[in-house]
Amino acid sequence: MKKILSIVVLLCFVVLPVVSHAGIVGFQSDNIIRKGDTIQEDLYAIGENTTVAGDILGDLFAIGTSVLVGGGNIIEDDALIAGLNVSLISTIKQDARIIGWTTLFSGKTGKDMAVIANQIRILPESIIGQDFIAGAGRVVLDGKVMRNVKILAGEVELNDEVGGNVEITADKVVLGPKAIIKGNFSYSSSQLATIDSNAQVLGTTEFRSIDTRSRAQKILPTLWSTWMLINIIVLLLSALILHGVLREISNKFVLTSIKHFRWSLVRGFIILVAAPAAILLSFLTFVGIPFGILGITLYLSLCMVAVVYSPIIIGSIVMRLVSNGEGVQVNWKTIVLGVACVAVVSYIPYLGGLVKFVFVLVSLGSIYQVMFDKFQEVR
Repeated sequence: MKKILSIVVLLCFVVLPVVSHAGIVGFQSDNIIRKGDTIQEDLYAIGENTTVAGDILGDLFAIGTSVLVGGGNIIEDDALIAGLNVSLISTIKQDARIIGWTTLFSGKTGKDMAVIANQIRILPESIIGQDFIAGAGRVVLDGKVMRNVKILAGEVELNDEVGGNVEITADKVVLGPKAIIKGNFSYSSSQLATIDSNAQVLGTTEFRSIDTRSRAQKILPTLWSTWMLINIIVLLLSALILHGVLREISNKFVLTSIKHFRWSLVRGFIILVAAPAAILLSFLTFVGIPFGILGITLYLSLCMVAVVYSPIIIGSIVMRLVSNGEGVQVNWKTIVLGVACVAVVSYIPYLGGLVKFVFVLVSLGSIYQVMFDKFQEVR
């Protein structure tokens, strides 16, 4: 997962120079919004290390290997955060959505919080305004949830007040001494929950036994499902953000891919093979080394953009076939459809990988052609 997130981060701060209809966008290796700063609109903060300590008067989209959102700041609308290590220490007045490997939350949300991670820790005195939904390896919930809790995890520890019902599916469930569940408590596990004598369940308690399997049998499907889910979500986020900041030329990329599918495929294959050879030759002379380094950066950036744009192209083609239309319109619906198609194709052995590779080549070829045409116009 670290490799995937690093690719997405590099993609975002290297190859997205054009901003259109996307609020304020920051692409840097170390992206910092300092305490005391106020962003008047939506913020897209993307970098290897992303720190947001100022107030955001719109939505926050933060992506990075390490993401810290905190310092007593306030996000007026929704927060969507993805990273290896995510720390959210803020007040979110609407919903919070987090994807990460380790996730730490200490603050307040006005509405729901949904988290997908390996480790999730909700610190004491945190308040989740409505529902808390989580999928993780381990969840420690030491904060207050005003409404319902739904968790799918390996281990769950609950040690604070929940205003509604609690539904948990986990191998191990623990209710600590400060746990207060005002609604019903329903859990599915291979063993009975460990419930402290001071814990309170004001509604009914329902236990459903699930099959106990070996550790390997339990972990492997969970890891595979989590890995696939994270891949899909990261691809979807990347495609949505990329389309958001390159809205004006997204249609050109897709239109070129569809109208010149074969030539785009051929161009993509030539670029994939020929570019590394040219870069390698440039390193044979001292003068060519800087050009070789620049070539590597451009080549990797172009390939990463092609990977992200391939589901957009697939979605546009499928949408065009379904609607029997001739025009091409790229929007969030076509992006979601394309990512869903990629997810389905991924489960087809051999053929699925070949189909995805073909569309990446087509994407690569069309992007090159559009960029080359733009260069010709400017020249």
